[in-house]
Amino acid sequence: MISRMLPFFLFLTGAVLLGAASCTSTQVQDLTEFGMRVAGEDPERAAQTGRAAGQVAGSLAPMPFENERAIGGGIAVQSLHQQGQLHPSEELQEYVNLVGKAVAENSPRAGFPFAFGVVDREDVNAWAAPGGYVFVTTGLLREMEDEAQLAGVLGHEIAHITEGHMMSIIRRTQRVAGLTDIAEVAAGRDMSQVRNAVNIGTQTLFERGFDQDMEYDADRLGMEYAALTGYDPQGLVRYLRALRARAGERGGGWLTATHPPLVRRIQRIEAAIQSDFAGIGGAVQEQRYQEVIRRTLGG
Repeated sequence: MISRMLPFFLFLTGAVLLGAASCTSTQVQDLTEFGMRVAGEDPERAAQTGRAAGQVAGSLAPMPFENERAIGGGIAVQSLHQQGQLHPSEELQEYVNLVGKAVAENSPRAGFPFAFGVVDREDVNAWAAPGGYVFVTTGLLREMEDEAQLAGVLGHEIAHITEGHMMSIIRRTQRVAGLTDIAEVAAGRDMSQVRNAVNIGTQTLFERGFDQDMEYDADRLGMEYAALTGYDPQGLVRYLRALRARAGERGGGWLTATHPPLVRRIQRIEAAIQSDFAGIGGAVQEQRYQEVIRRTLGG
């Protein structure tokens, strides 16, 4: 089980190491162990993985962990259990993190410890968990043509986090606003309440989906974050058009299963471009993107 969870706790530790803020090795251990426990892992195995993550983290400066990041850690673990493992290419993981972190720095949560992971899965999907966890699949990356498209998709997922969409749904479904702090939760208090919140979040991502208005807001804000980073704001809509041309209204994930119909999303984004982004260009970086994909995915 430790080897199975190795990619996740390295990803989690990397979120701390690469973020603008940092945390102590004890906090990394607590969060990793906590995330596994709320995802249903055996407590002893969760403790072992937590200790290993703490050792990887080493000695770092203190950082507070709030309920959002605690719940997001559990959702991140569950999503990897359900969707697959992180892709082994360090170059690919670093590249997506560099693009994602640049876009996140131009969101309202600049300096927040976002972490981006590429999941080795061929369906077209991307998702985000509270606390700064963002995932994209290799299938999604293979369908893209350039870095501006990647920035637009990552911006969309970042917007779900900056706008607190998941936490709003969790609070609306169950009253979780009074959760104890991370240290007490990791020690075993209110675990059933937090586990319920994690389950609600995971079901929202892969079964129920966000409210349609939330998805439209994420599209608009994702374009804004990408444009502020210097990318072509039309990257997102170009990607959605290409998806629609290749797959119509079939498929799941970023196609239709948990999102509004592509045609509606495209119409809304095109209207936003006309009203808010008319005449605004930006970097596309097609060659750089294609070179990374060829080296890491063989595309």
